[in-house]
Amino acid sequence: MTGDAVLTGDAVLTGDAVLTGAAGVSNDPMVGLLQRFAEDWLNHADAGVCTQIMHSDYAVHIGGIVLNGLEEYVPATMGQLEQFPGLKIAVHDVFSNGRTAALRFTEHGPSTRDDSREAAWSGIALFWSNGEVLVRNVTEEDYTSRRRQLASGLTDAIEAAMIAPWSTAAVPADAVLESRVRLWLESGGLAAADATEIVFDEGGVDHASILDGAEIRVRDIFSAGDSVAFQVSETGAYRVGLGLPESLVGVVGTLSSVGIVRSAAGGRFEGHVVRDRAGLRRALSRG
Repeated sequence: MTGDAVLTGDAVLTGDAVLTGAAGVSNDPMVGLLQRFAEDWLNHADAGVCTQIMHSDYAVHIGGIVLNGLEEYVPATMGQLEQFPGLKIAVHDVFSNGRTAALRFTEHGPSTRDDSREAAWSGIALFWSNGEVLVRNVTEEDYTSRRRQLASGLTDAIEAAMIAPWSTAAVPADAVLESRVRLWLESGGLAAADATEIVFDEGGVDHASILDGAEIRVRDIFSAGDSVAFQVSETGAYRVGLGLPESLVGVVGTLSSVGIVRSAAGGRFEGHVVRDRAGLRRALSRG
């Protein structure tokens, strides 16, 4: 799955705004919101952008934490941006149906708390809008890989970015495809997936199932054309994969995953998934 978009003509930007309808720039306002989210907000740490592209009640679910409203979200995110000054985001995939959209990315930069050691970690974010601004976000980022890189001083490679992510056009949702993906997820598709078809963006670690006998719940799912984005939670007994003491094997925990898939040959799906291993490890360690 490359996710590369085709650029036709030159993108035209004027200050903060995107001139919709210009050659090479998407006509979809939702994609325009994601562009400002990635470039103006995260890449430039400009908190003033948030009130322009997000509702005051903007709710964010990330790493087992819920941030309700800009009063909670902006300071929390600024804390991360201050820890990683000069942080940048590389976009690998983006799609939209006009009201919901998904973004797959890598964040990278040096940490002021870790002797300026650098890290590059993956994430997948799902967004909802009210037609004018963003109102909700569900994201998982690979904080486990980030912690490993900052501890070792060895930085993971960054996947090539899309050439023109903001030229992506909105396409209608596909309810039939969503139903197929939901059935696949609920039947344990992620745990049974061939690693060559589903890429767990976790820095090259063993992608074996972390939980045994997991009960799977699809919490969010939406589509745009042949692309489906989702969040699932798996609740089961800890088996392996988090470096925890043997005494915690068998303890029940819940793992959140966010992913993007597309149809592949033989009725299968291919795509990328980011799991909240750090959140599960934290919860199990606390008993």
